[in-house]
Amino acid sequence: MNRFSTRISVIRSLLVAVVCLSSFLPAIRVLAAIPESSYADLDWRLVGPHRAGWATAVAGLPDDPATYYFGGADGGVWKTTDAGSTWQPLFDRQGSASIGALTIAPSNPEVIWVGTGQIHQRWDIVDG
Repeated sequence: MNRFSTRISVIRSLLVAVVCLSSFLPAIRVLAAIPESSYADLDWRLVGPHRAGWATAVAGLPDDPATYYFGGADGGVWKTTDAGSTWQPLFDRQGSASIGALTIAPSNPEVIWVGTGQIHQRWDIVDG
């Protein structure tokens, strides 16, 4: 790429950035007009683990309707004990993040069996 092409590319990128940023200005004005008292009582909460939009395995405890396990194609194993309001990662120290199967041992609800890998090929996950 020559200098002229590089300059054109930089100018084009800057123009796109300016157009994108200017499209947010009306939204910022609207947000500034909303009084803080309108949303002061709202609380942030996590609605689930960051799972790249793909759930591959789910299991729950029949005797505990608030406890579930979640296995993600690209996100390990997660557990909730409050029906999904919060999630804790369980698989952070394992060698594979991709989860293809997950079930709770019938003999002991404290034991979960996890199958790693995926049956569907994707660029960002481990094969099963």
